[in-house]
Amino acid sequence: GWKYDFTVDKKIDSKKLLENIASASSYIPRFNNRGEFKFDVIKDQYDATHMDGAILIEESDCIKWSYSKTKIEDVYTRIELHYKWDYARNEFGEKEVIDVTELDQFEYEFDYYGLKDDHSESTLVIDSEQGKYIRTQETAINYAKWMLMWHCNQHLKIQKLKLPLKYLEIEPGSLLKFDNILGGVYPY
Repeated sequence: GWKYDFTVDKKIDSKKLLENIASASSYIPRFNNRGEFKFDVIKDQYDATHMDGAILIEESDCIKWSYSKTKIEDVYTRIELHYKWDYARNEFGEKEVIDVTELDQFEYEFDYYGLKDDHSESTLVIDSEQGKYIRTQETAINYAKWMLMWHCNQHLKIQKLKLPLKYLEIEPGSLLKFDNILGGVYPY
């Protein structure tokens, strides 16, 4: 249900245009290892049905790994999205603001991250390329909510993972699952 509109008013490389449009969505355009163009999607949520098609990585195959967390500075509790670019005035015409108190999924604990509940230190203002492709309020709300859900918590990342060649089919966008906690120790 997300809708995008735009006008090409300056010469732009087609790859750059697709990257800009995709930056305002949950889609990741890319070429796979066979040179085929694909769109990967970051879903709103993943459940057991998605894990059925995931690639299983066995702990015993993992040669080396390291973890990291996203920076606390990248945690946002409020999104201010400027959208509906006016090509004549060279400015955005609309604004949508959403914060974590409007999310129905959970009760947000500002103290956990040491953030002020007035959002003064944790507001992400999006007034760049992303907003130029969004023209409807529904899409603006959906995108702002998606961005907020992505940024309202720190993320645990497997920074590096060294695997044997039998996992050669893994490429960006592959959904992975592990049979055990790596090394039997929770990272944080």
